[in-house]
Amino acid sequence: MFGRDPKSNRALVAHAGVGEGDRVLDIGCGPGASLDHAHTAGAEVYGVDPSPGMVKRASRRFPYATVIEGSAEDLEFADGLFTHVWTISAFHHWADVDKGIEEAKRVLAPAGRLLVVERKLKDGKTGHGISRQDADSLAETLAEHGFDDSQVETLRAGRSDYLVVSGRA
Repeated sequence: MFGRDPKSNRALVAHAGVGEGDRVLDIGCGPGASLDHAHTAGAEVYGVDPSPGMVKRASRRFPYATVIEGSAEDLEFADGLFTHVWTISAFHHWADVDKGIEEAKRVLAPAGRLLVVERKLKDGKTGHGISRQDADSLAETLAEHGFDDSQVETLRAGRSDYLVVSGRA
């Protein structure tokens, strides 16, 4: 669990087109695997996680990353700092979705992209993930918060399907 590197991390970095000159924030970064993949692609990387243990582990594993304790609803970063903000399999833990979305938008640079990645659940199912219906609703919520080009895409990683809800600041 603590050294996890799900295929979804590598798949998202490729899907997002992260490269040189990008600055990435992973909300709910856990042990930091997506940070490593984004760094390898050339990005400057940052993570935030509510667990002090995960912050410590990610910081030790990836000393080039800036990882701090915190939540989606209170990001301690400057306005407009990031080209990409994402959350991988952690969105369903956000305490206040609207506040988290507003914080993500605040720290995104103009035209920066928010990506919410969750395992695809069948409609009517609950658990760690999101259904297509809920993803469509979240895309509408992003648009209501002023995100452009909000959309839902399916991302295949290994044998699992993930839904990626994204929008541009």
